[in-house]
Amino acid sequence: MTREKWCKMFVARVHSRMEYMNMTRAEFTAKVGVNDNKVSRWFRCETVPKAIDIVNISKVLNCSVSWLIDFGDRIEKGDGNE
Repeated sequence: MTREKWCKMFVARVHSRMEYMNMTRAEFTAKVGVNDNKVSRWFRCETVPKAIDIVNISKVLNCSVSWLIDFGDRIEKGDGNE
């Protein structure tokens, strides 16, 4: 699985939980404890969240880290500039 495909699946799961919880992006951003620019970059797959952010996202969305990030396939290594 490519990094981009992984990211798109991750973002889709985040959005599905946000929708299920009727959570706005502003609420999500505030509860995760990051700024909107960082969330924008995640949602556009320009960057991926750090491990600590993924843990916080899972707590805010009341789901497991595993559900958020494990899609049953390994992520291909990029050129190191990601």
